[in-house]
Amino acid sequence: DSYIHNIGVATGDQCDISGDCGNTHNPSQNDPECIFLKDARFFLIQNNRIERCNHGAIEIGYNNPGNTGLPSYYGKVLNTVIDQHWGGGIYLAFDSMYNLIEGNVITHTGGTTTYLKPGMELAGSNNTIRKNVFYEPSDKAMDIEAGSAGFSNSANDNLIYNNVLFG
Repeated sequence: DSYIHNIGVATGDQCDISGDCGNTHNPSQNDPECIFLKDARFFLIQNNRIERCNHGAIEIGYNNPGNTGLPSYYGKVLNTVIDQHWGGGIYLAFDSMYNLIEGNVITHTGGTTTYLKPGMELAGSNNTIRKNVFYEPSDKAMDIEAGSAGFSNSANDNLIYNNVLFG
């Protein structure tokens, strides 16, 4: 069990105690996720508490502007609490596939910004998203994308069921 908090900063200054980082995020700062898995296989993230990360709490995918990396697959994110206030929740990005996202509580994503910061971003195929709670997202609880940000990812054949979205 881990407690991860206040990773990265949105403006170059630390967010205040309420998690308010303002709305001056600069993508060129290469703002970090709390957990970033690049080209990962057979991983497990379980029973953690993650708070106030910059870009997103957990990003699973690959980070290759040339779109030549390998997707992450066969991973699990289970029973983790994410309380963001500025950043997003869990991002299954860049064709990540065959992952299980289950039993997580994701709250207050994008609360102090107008940028898209969903509780879940899904840009991959054959993933299972189930039994999660998305509470008080500022914009979207879930964002399903294909071909986003110039990448040729797909979002086919995902199973999304028994999730609770409110707020």
